[in-house]
Amino acid sequence: MQSKRHRRSVFFILEGEFFMTHHSKFRLVFSLCLALIMALSTVPVLAADAKPAGTTRFEAVSFYVTDSKEKNMATIQKYIDQGGANDVDLMLFPELSTCGLPEGISMNTVDENAKAFFPKNAEPVPGGPTCDTMIANAKKYNMYLCWSMLEQDPYDSSKVFNTAVLVGPEGFIGKYRKVHLAGTESYMEEAGTEYSKVFDTKLGKIALVICFDKTYPDTVRQAKIDGADIVLAPSSWPGLDKRLSNLDPSMQLYRWSGKARNVENGVVFVETNWASGKDDTTNAEAGHARISDATGKTYGETGWEEGTVTADIDVQKSIDEYYKNLGMTRDEHIAYLKEKQDQHKKTSDTAGVVETNIKFYGSAIGNTILDLGDALRFGALGK
Repeated sequence: MQSKRHRRSVFFILEGEFFMTHHSKFRLVFSLCLALIMALSTVPVLAADAKPAGTTRFEAVSFYVTDSKEKNMATIQKYIDQGGANDVDLMLFPELSTCGLPEGISMNTVDENAKAFFPKNAEPVPGGPTCDTMIANAKKYNMYLCWSMLEQDPYDSSKVFNTAVLVGPEGFIGKYRKVHLAGTESYMEEAGTEYSKVFDTKLGKIALVICFDKTYPDTVRQAKIDGADIVLAPSSWPGLDKRLSNLDPSMQLYRWSGKARNVENGVVFVETNWASGKDDTTNAEAGHARISDATGKTYGETGWEEGTVTADIDVQKSIDEYYKNLGMTRDEHIAYLKEKQDQHKKTSDTAGVVETNIKFYGSAIGNTILDLGDALRFGALGK
C-alpha cells in the first residue's frame, strides 16, 4: 500500500500537470473527473450482508432479563434498532422478556410478594403501553416482532395470562395464551385453553408456542395441521447448573424438544430463551437461541449468555426440500400428523381419567392413612 505522503505527492504532480497547462480542455476533463470522484464518494456502499432474493431474515434475541420493565424495554429497543438497521424481517424475544420475573420465585416455590408482581405488571393485549410501543417499532422498521408478556384478563383484572404477542407493519396481528404451565406458574397465571391460531402474514403462516408448550408434540403438530410454515417459541427455561455446560440435562431438554418439534413437522423453527448472567451457576437461565429451517438445518445458536442469531431463509424452498428428503407429499404428511393427533387425544383423554382417579382415590387413601392416628385416638373404631 502506498504511504499517505506518496499518494499526496502523486496528486500534486497530476494537479500540476493539469492545472498548470494552458489548454482549457484538460482543465475541463480534470474538473469533471474530480467531480465524479466526489459524487461517487457520497454513494452508500451496498451492505455485505444484503438478503438473498426470496429469503426472510429472522433474528432470535437472547438477553439477560431483569425484573424492571423499564430496563428490559430499553434493551429490547436497542436490539430492535439494530435489527432495523440490519434489514431484519422478523425478530423474536424471550418469554416474559418485557417485565421479567420477581425475586422469591422458582419452579418449586413462590412467596406472597412474588405473587403480587404478576397482576401489577400485567397489561391489556392489545391496547397496553408495551403493545403500543412494539407496534410503533414494527411500523417504523417494517418488521414483525414477537415476544411473551403478562396479559391482564379484560373481564377480571385479578386474572393474568402468559401471552405471546405477534405484531407487524400492519399493527396487532394476534396472540396466544400459554396452555401448558410448568411448576409454580399455575399459582400466578391462568392457563390458556386452546392451541395457537395460525396467523397469515406477508412472511408466511405463523404459529406461536411458549416455553414448556414445546415439550408437548401436539402443540406444534396442530399448528402444522392448521397450515403453519413458521413456528415462534419464546422461552424462559432454566438449566440445573451452568457449570455442567453441555452436560446440563435441563438445557439439553430445552434444545431437544425444539429440535424434535422442528423436524417432526417440517416448519421453520425460531426459538429463544433468557440468557444467564456471567456469574450465574445453579438454576441459571439456559440461553441457546436457535434458528432452523424446515429441514432441521440450524443456522446458528447462542450459548448460555446474551447474544443473537440471524438467518436468511427461503421458507417455502426449505419446506419443499423437507418433503423431498422425507419422500412424502405435504398432503401425505398432514394426513399422518392428523392420525397422530387423534391418537394423542385418545391417550390424553385416558390419561385424564387415570389422573382424576389417582387424585381422588390417592388423596382419599393417603389422607385416611395420615389421619389414622387421630382416628384411633378419638375412638373412631368403637363408634
